[in-house]
Amino acid sequence: MPAADQGHPMTKGKTSDIQSIVRDMRDRYSGILILRSFADQGEYDDAVEAFARDGSRQDLMTRLIALGLTAGEIRWHAEYPGRRMATFAGE
Repeated sequence: MPAADQGHPMTKGKTSDIQSIVRDMRDRYSGILILRSFADQGEYDDAVEAFARDGSRQDLMTRLIALGLTAGEIRWHAEYPGRRMATFAGE
């Protein structure tokens, strides 16, 4: 008998599975930002736009760390205000 929560093949309904999949995709596709959800993609866009407007590095770093970006990815954003990396939402 199949499990009650089959969910989307990317998530299978478990947070730990999602995190594992996101980590694996980040390792495989280093030129693309792999985000957990469409909501995270919106947060990413908001953070990049806010940094381009007011230039608060602390705010940029805090917001991008919360999204799981690496130190290198965050430094890239700080060097190029308003520029975005290609993204993929994992949902």
